[in-house]
Amino acid sequence: MPLTVQDRERGTIRTDYIKGAEFLRLETVFSSRYKYDIHLSRESETRTGLNVRCFYEIKEKKGRSFGSANDLYPEEVDGLEKELYRIIESTLSRAEASRPARPKAQEKEKAPPVARQVAPVPSSSPKTFLLTKKNAHLREGPSPESKIILTFKPGRKVEKVEGSGNWVRVKIWETTIGWVLKDFLEEAPP
Repeated sequence: MPLTVQDRERGTIRTDYIKGAEFLRLETVFSSRYKYDIHLSRESETRTGLNVRCFYEIKEKKGRSFGSANDLYPEEVDGLEKELYRIIESTLSRAEASRPARPKAQEKEKAPPVARQVAPVPSSSPKTFLLTKKNAHLREGPSPESKIILTFKPGRKVEKVEGSGNWVRVKIWETTIGWVLKDFLEEAPP
């Protein structure tokens, strides 16, 4: 898989485009391509966090340029993300399992002193789901100037993470979090 960015310090890997399948829809042939953003984070000495995001694009076979199709084909995007996630996760699991464990004495030396006991975190509240009322941009931050991650079509179900003024932070695909204007959302029926 060709890479375009490898930032070891930030744990970021970005692939170049990968040619996808060609398919027929409404008597028009489309070409597809996709690329990934992969983020790795150290959670502990033996555990690595992993986040995979796929950018799926299509164009008419004789068209000039590709356009985002993440909203048009969410199942395809989800499948591509899960497939790469499984591949990377299995590789990481083998690598983490092969690391030698530190001796107990060494762990005690490096462990920071405990200043005070922290109260247990209460169990999380039930998830709240929202539906988009019209086309809505998912943005990196709670501002109309923030970069657009993707655009939802009306009726897209998202999970509410938090609110801030006129903005709501939402999650989709278990990997993508961003901000949407509150006016574009409504409570999803149970």
